[in-house]
Amino acid sequence: MKKGKEFSMRASVIQGQVGLCLMVVGASAAVASEKSEHSGDSWLSGRVYFDAYAPARNPNDSDFRELVSSVWLTGKPRLAEASTAQFTLQADSRESGVSLQVREAFAAFSREGLDVSVGRQILVWGKSDAVNPTDFFSAKSYTVFNPDEEVRRTGTELLQGQWSPGSSGAWTLTGVYAPKPALSRLLIAAATIPTGLTFSQRSQVNSRGLDDGELGFKAAYQGRGWDLEVLAFRGWNHLPDFVLEGSTLTQTHRRQSALGMNASASTGKYVFRAESAYVWTENPDGANPLIQPTRWDSVVGVERSFGEEFRVQVQGVLRHHPSFQTPESVFGFPGDPRLPLARANALVQGYQFQTRVGATLRAAYTRASSGFEAELFILGNFMGGDSLVRPRVSYPVTDSVRLTGGLDWYGGPTDRPLGVLQEFNSVFTEAKVSF
Repeated sequence: MKKGKEFSMRASVIQGQVGLCLMVVGASAAVASEKSEHSGDSWLSGRVYFDAYAPARNPNDSDFRELVSSVWLTGKPRLAEASTAQFTLQADSRESGVSLQVREAFAAFSREGLDVSVGRQILVWGKSDAVNPTDFFSAKSYTVFNPDEEVRRTGTELLQGQWSPGSSGAWTLTGVYAPKPALSRLLIAAATIPTGLTFSQRSQVNSRGLDDGELGFKAAYQGRGWDLEVLAFRGWNHLPDFVLEGSTLTQTHRRQSALGMNASASTGKYVFRAESAYVWTENPDGANPLIQPTRWDSVVGVERSFGEEFRVQVQGVLRHHPSFQTPESVFGFPGDPRLPLARANALVQGYQFQTRVGATLRAAYTRASSGFEAELFILGNFMGGDSLVRPRVSYPVTDSVRLTGGLDWYGGPTDRPLGVLQEFNSVFTEAKVSF
């Protein structure tokens, strides 16, 4: 009777979510179809999608289910000749209820090589695929299940200024200030939590005010067929550490500073990319395994197209901690309560080894005539043997409706960053309507 009741409740939730989607699609499409009297273009756009995730590993024993419908409405009104605004409102419906949020809302001003924007923004730095050492300002909610990784990104209120001196526009100088950091949300598997402890999603930043905000600077040069960026950052690690309060694991964010670079070059059918950052943490000498040590992250990759339809990209990923001590070497005596906490932090922050080497592969096929897309993404760590394999296919039913299906498969030992997520192995489907 219990399984039948749960199935009935889930069916009701699905019906409600689908109904919400259909109503909002109709209303939003009607609004967006109204044209601006001055430009003849719609300044409103949006999308509605319905995602369903079901367990692919031990489906009869797994409680993992994810059903969500989401509505995004984006507006880009023009305020004046040189001023614009942009906002994205988001409404999500899950089994836990309906949530509303302002994804972005900012104003922008442009004049004579100067661009200024202020407000809530999602600011993404970095050129590499999936792994971005210099993506200092944005964050991700890993508890959001969606085949589009960008949906997981979250932003914060910030002020950004860009200046392109001279008439050529080859140089661009960027400065950013964020009073508060964007915070990532961890996806926690049961095997992550040490025995006898509970987990709380409560997270805090030990900020003392505006002086503890985030600062970033970037100098970019655009050449013919190549570009280079040099970056500096002072702020916070957007991925939280665990801290122990009694028998509960809560989360905190720690200070960090970084210097980094991005570069890309293209020749013929090849595109080369490199991204690297040296990050100073609150544990520069590696003597405290409870905190991630100072690290050097790098990604080097090459992408090649084969005809008009195939594209393959391969990347090498490196993380190195110049000074490093294992939790066992510092908290090695039996019963030390700090040892399981240090192991949990090393797991989620990725500092189980002094040097970790990995790779990514993305192979994509797109048929322009029909809009059919197929893609295979693989992320693997050679140190630890854990991996993520994500194949997916997508097909446009109409110009505005696209269906997607795929698989998320985590593998490897359950004491590794990707292997521990095996309980979330799933098949997924998505229906998305754009307007």
